[in-house]
Amino acid sequence: MLESLFRLVRPQPIPGADPEAQLEHLDPNGWEGFTGSELAVLILCKTTCPMCHCWSEELAEFLEQGGAEWTRGVRFAKLPLDQTGYSRFKRGNPWIQAEVKELPYNIIYASGERRHGYAGGGIGRLARRLKRIARKHAPHLGR
Repeated sequence: MLESLFRLVRPQPIPGADPEAQLEHLDPNGWEGFTGSELAVLILCKTTCPMCHCWSEELAEFLEQGGAEWTRGVRFAKLPLDQTGYSRFKRGNPWIQAEVKELPYNIIYASGERRHGYAGGGIGRLARRLKRIARKHAPHLGR
């Protein structure tokens, strides 16, 4: 049932998409380089969360199909909060405990700064938020 809720509407990839876009799986030591990227989307999740799994699968499949023009130059990754080794990430981001009430939780970084965060999934929701942030913080990417 949850999976069907996340798969109701799926935009089709368009010409000009980024064939190299993929959903990365960050290891405990790789998050700083990732969050320091020019434009990045980090999904906070748990391995036991069905909605997290559905959203990760939806995004990974979308990216594997070529994504869309708005994915060009953007890095995407997920970080499982319930796996060992991520305590340094949690300590370095104390706002997580106060702000993250539901998973999956998406964080959009631009030029190494956390610019927006929201709970839930959906390609359309992500596209609207990412385009708005890119226009403001990375206008040279042409969104």
